[in-house]
Amino acid sequence: MHSQLDLERDYDFLNIVSSLPAGDTWGVSWARLGIDGIPYYDIDGKPEGTFSYKDEVYFLSYGKSLSSNLSLGGNIKYYKQTLYTASAKGLGIDLGLLYKFPNIPIALDELSAGLLLQDITETKIKWKSTGENPTEKIPINIKLGVAAKLLEEKLTLALDYDQRTNLHAGCEYWLIDVLGVRAGIDDNNFTCGASFKLQTYQIDYAYVKEDLSDGQRISITAHF
Repeated sequence: MHSQLDLERDYDFLNIVSSLPAGDTWGVSWARLGIDGIPYYDIDGKPEGTFSYKDEVYFLSYGKSLSSNLSLGGNIKYYKQTLYTASAKGLGIDLGLLYKFPNIPIALDELSAGLLLQDITETKIKWKSTGENPTEKIPINIKLGVAAKLLEEKLTLALDYDQRTNLHAGCEYWLIDVLGVRAGIDDNNFTCGASFKLQTYQIDYAYVKEDLSDGQRISITAHF
């Protein structure tokens, strides 16, 4: 996925997931948030060139079905940040639970709830080449969510609470087998988008209204 954000920031995400026997799943991911071409000047105010800021995270993920209704998953995350001549590294852990309710109202096709604990060890990010070499901490974050599928699973309604950014809500509806549309609220900002399926590929587009400027996201998913 590629996304252009406000303040000339770029966000990229790459993910590979594969199934294992007994319903288990593993995956590897990479995420990057960065700004290129930042100018810097000497003490007299004369330009000397440009530098980049990069914030990267590498994920190793694993999920396991504990029963027909309950699944457990987790991430090991490697953080890497670069700012001019300074760099920082850290290691974090996430844990999550997903539960599908067995007895649901007849109007629903599926009802599920999830719990995610991010950075459960209060991830430490250690800086180098900054003089004092400080250590930053990423506090624990709790996410709770619920989702329901209706109309022969054509319509999905979702709501989640994020301790850091409050409420998120959205809906997705597949008009036909190859075309879906969605809309929602992300951190009090309006979002909308669409999906197009072509054989084993899916193209997703999203428009995100942000405080300073609007953002667009494009992603491609391939199933093998």
